[in-house]
Amino acid sequence: MGLREPLHKQLGSFYKALLIGNLGTSIIYRPKVAVTEILKTKIPYSLYFGLAAMIISLFFGVSLGIVMALSKSKIWDKLGTASYAMWMRRYMVDEINKDYVKSARAKGLKDKRIMVKHVLRNSFVPMSQYLPTSLLFTISGSGKTTIGRE
Repeated sequence: MGLREPLHKQLGSFYKALLIGNLGTSIIYRPKVAVTEILKTKIPYSLYFGLAAMIISLFFGVSLGIVMALSKSKIWDKLGTASYAMWMRRYMVDEINKDYVKSARAKGLKDKRIMVKHVLRNSFVPMSQYLPTSLLFTISGSGKTTIGRE
């Protein structure tokens, strides 16, 4: 297995094998079976459940974040501790305190229109930048949790 080689040689051979898609064979989980064969059956289920969980948490987190931002310092503001809710609340509170929102209120626009057209749109921009990272963590976390379990 090359474990007696120096660390830099072990790492080099590992990366060479990784580049060509050779992940080796399983030693403990399913002895003498290629790891890629094991992953082929596990990854689709992991992706399905991981993406479904991410979509559900995104929907409820963003919704709760909106409610938390609109009811600042009230009981609803204390409910959300999921990451999407906290980030959405933070971005919305930041946007609500900006000059263009104060200007829109001074011009007589209704709060609902200001929230939907301006605040929600502008606070979702940083949230959308967080989504690719969240997707990558979901995928990589899914693959790690299913390996080693039948």
